[in-house]
Amino acid sequence: MASLRKLITDRIDDITDGIEWLIFYKDGRSWNVAECFSVDGDYDTGYVFSEEDKNAMRRILQKDYKAIIVNGYYNGYPSSEDGSPRAVLVENSLRKTECFYYDRRCQLCDFMETNGCTVSI
Repeated sequence: MASLRKLITDRIDDITDGIEWLIFYKDGRSWNVAECFSVDGDYDTGYVFSEEDKNAMRRILQKDYKAIIVNGYYNGYPSSEDGSPRAVLVENSLRKTECFYYDRRCQLCDFMETNGCTVSI
């Protein structure tokens, strides 16, 4: 969990801005994060990915089929606009990311299939 805390602390601005999509996954016992490449489209109509991006996501799924993809805005992460101290934002984001991972919400494989990407690993 220390590695996830560090990842979230390092990326808290990206998480709380709600602009960027991030992929959290485990490689062995270590947590990792990947930026969500170049995403075209929107939440309501779906997203389009380049073949290179699809292949990168498939490589992540080969390491961790339970990988999750999150966006601070769409997934209800705390916002930096509410005036909370940075430490509180990190703690709340940490808990939310763990919940998404362990209860299988925000799964990368589901996100890819929903947006027309074949998930063959």
